[in-house]
Amino acid sequence: DEEGYFPPKSPAMAGGGPSAIWSDGALTMAWAAWLNYADKRLLSELYPAIREYVWMLKAKYESEAPLWPGHFGDWLSSQVTIRPDAKDWQDRGPAQIPKHILQRLTLIHDARLMERFAEVLGQEEDATEMAAFTKKLMADPVIRGLRNKAPATGAQSAYALSLGWDAALSSETEALVNRMVAAIEAYNGHLTTGTPSTTTLLNALSANGRHDLAWQLALKPEFPSFGFMVDNGATVLWERFDTYHPRMGFNPEPMNGLNHVGFCSVADWLFAHIAGIRPDPAQPGYKHFLIEPKLGGGLTSMKASYNSVRGRIESAYEIKNGELNLRVTIPPNTSATVILPDDSHHAVESGQFEITIPIEGNT
Repeated sequence: DEEGYFPPKSPAMAGGGPSAIWSDGALTMAWAAWLNYADKRLLSELYPAIREYVWMLKAKYESEAPLWPGHFGDWLSSQVTIRPDAKDWQDRGPAQIPKHILQRLTLIHDARLMERFAEVLGQEEDATEMAAFTKKLMADPVIRGLRNKAPATGAQSAYALSLGWDAALSSETEALVNRMVAAIEAYNGHLTTGTPSTTTLLNALSANGRHDLAWQLALKPEFPSFGFMVDNGATVLWERFDTYHPRMGFNPEPMNGLNHVGFCSVADWLFAHIAGIRPDPAQPGYKHFLIEPKLGGGLTSMKASYNSVRGRIESAYEIKNGELNLRVTIPPNTSATVILPDDSHHAVESGQFEITIPIEGNT
C-alpha cells in the first residue's frame, strides 16, 4: 500500500489489514524460493518492495509508532480451539501469545531475512544496517524479558519463534528449550500453538535435542492433535485442530475446512527431520544439501524423496538386527553431507550410497 505494507492475504481482500507474520509472506516465501531454487532474479525483482517494507517498519519501531495496523496473531491457536477435556464448544484454551511479543519477534525475523537478501545481492550497506538493527532489537526490553521470565500466555509460541527465528542468543538456547518444554507439560502435553508457530515448535524441538517430544506431539492420538486427525479418517490435514470432536461431532464454526494448507506445514518438519533432507543456505538450490534423518517414534523404516531443481533426492532407512541402514540418492553435479544418529558426517557426491551403523534398539 502507500505506506509500504504488503497485504496480509493474496489476492488482497478486505478484512484485517496488514499484520505481523501474514504480511511478511513476501519475505518468507522469497527466502524459501532462494533456498530451493537459487534464482537471484526473484530476489532482485522483489528487493525494492521488501526493502521499503522493512525500512518502514524500522522507522516505526524507532519512532515508537504502532508497527502493523492489523493483527491476526498466532492464527487458530489455543484461544480459539477447545480444550482437550472440553465438554462443549465454548470451553476454549488459554489466550495466545501477546501481540507486542509476537510483533517484536516478527520484526527480528524480518530484519534477519532482510540482511540475508542484501548479502545475496551484494547490497553491503543495507546488510550492515540490518545487522545493526537486529542487534538493537535483540536488546529490546520485550525480548530481554522473554529470556528472564515466561509470558503469562503463549509461552509455547514465544519460545518456538524465539528459537526458530534466531531471536535468541546461542548461550540462551538450552534455557529457552527447557521453558518451551515446561509450557508443553503445563498444558498436559498438548499444543497451544497456531498455524504460524506449530511447525516452528516441532523444528525447534528436533533441532535442539528433544526430537522425542516432537514425535510425541506430532503422533499422539488424543484430541486435539495431528494423530487424532489421521486416526479419524483425515487423508489431508484439517483447517483447525478441533475441526471434529469424537463426542460432539463437527465444529459448528463456519471456518472449518477439511482440507487446508495451514497446519500442512508440518510436512516441513517431516522432510527436515524424519527424512532429514534440508537445503544448505551457503549453497542454495541443492548444489549442496544435508541429509540428517533423526530416529524416533517407533519408526523402523522410512523412505522419502524430493524432486529438487537439480534432480531427485532420496533418503531411506531401515532398522534391523541392531543396525541402521541408510540409502541416499544424490543428483548429478551436486553433493551432500550425510549426518547420522551417531553424529558421524559423510561427504557424498552424485550417485547412490548405502551407509550402515550399529544402533541400540529402535530410538
